[in-house]
Amino acid sequence: MTPKLHWLLRIGQTSALVLLACIPLERQSVRASHGFQFEGAAPFNLLARLIREEDRGNTTLHLSDAPRGWIHRNQIELLIRLMDSNEPCAGIHSGRDSYLPIGGCDKPRSTVGHEAAFLIEGYRHGLYPKSAKYSVDWPIDHDEIKRWWSKGQDK
Repeated sequence: MTPKLHWLLRIGQTSALVLLACIPLERQSVRASHGFQFEGAAPFNLLARLIREEDRGNTTLHLSDAPRGWIHRNQIELLIRLMDSNEPCAGIHSGRDSYLPIGGCDKPRSTVGHEAAFLIEGYRHGLYPKSAKYSVDWPIDHDEIKRWWSKGQDK
């Protein structure tokens, strides 16, 4: 087992199996850092992609907006559980941002926990990515998200 998959096993056997199914067994040789196919994919597929991008040395993945309703309420509980992960991964850069730095190397690395919280914020606001900036530039209060979820609020 690779260290990158260690955090998957801490979130529960069923959830880990869902996430493990999203990660290919072989590394791809293509050094892509643009785009993601939202159709037929879940937020966990995106998190797996962000881990692979970080493994390739990419700090960001440039995305267009996800289709409305792409993140579903039944996915939020697992995303909440992932928010405590410090596993490094690439961050998201919105295609709505008019500034596109070359390489994105000046940005700090993100974490699976931060990107999971960013996905939850996208669900809550009906738009993912929520910000037209880099996800790592967007401060997210993880405790506030957990309070919101514990109250059973929808959005």
